[in-house]
Amino acid sequence: MSEEDLILIIDMQNVYAKGQKWACQNFQRTVSNIQSIIKHIECTRTAHEMDASDKPPAVLLTKFIAPENPAGTWKVYNQENQDVNESSWLNELIPDMKSLEEKYPVYTKSTYSSLSIEQVRNAATSARDRGGCVVLTGVLAECCVLWTACDAIDLGCRTIYLTDGISGLNKDKQAAVEHILSGLDPMQIRLMKTREYLGTISFPIVQTEVQAVQNFKHHSPDLDPVYSGNMSRRLP
Repeated sequence: MSEEDLILIIDMQNVYAKGQKWACQNFQRTVSNIQSIIKHIECTRTAHEMDASDKPPAVLLTKFIAPENPAGTWKVYNQENQDVNESSWLNELIPDMKSLEEKYPVYTKSTYSSLSIEQVRNAATSARDRGGCVVLTGVLAECCVLWTACDAIDLGCRTIYLTDGISGLNKDKQAAVEHILSGLDPMQIRLMKTREYLGTISFPIVQTEVQAVQNFKHHSPDLDPVYSGNMSRRLP
């Protein structure tokens, strides 16, 4: 974990909680791991960092709210999900996350990617330029989190996908997202568990591909270097 990272908590709204229409698998586990990250941040940040006005926030939250004036397929979306759209409670953050509203910014979006929000995109760019990572948590794995991950990667951000800090509607969908993103691990995204993230700085200073291949060969001379073109993480 690095103090330059940006933690995104994506769409932790009541509709995804247990017993609700879009209840997610392992939702409470995701809640607990997000809370662990927040606790870690608040225990380690100094008073000076907490008061610094020139530093982007370490944590941002988003909520998905259906577009009021939809176009194209969003009209169908609104028709299909009218009951959810019209419930203010279902669209609110869950109680465990609502308490964070007093400490961290909460932004509303009407598209899947959190980086469609200008302030979030700017914060991600700032984290990238400082050498930090964009750390993804929240829901839905197969929807808003995946779209956010793709946008972050396109933006050139080192991205971390916390497999136990993200929930999908079911195990198969969550596994499918992890399978897709694993093809970009480790060069552009890292898939890891929360405990691993809290215990490590996930990305070193960026190496060139040549440096990565040389390091790979030096430390693993007996292994086939075909995979080495994707090596950008710290090697032993």
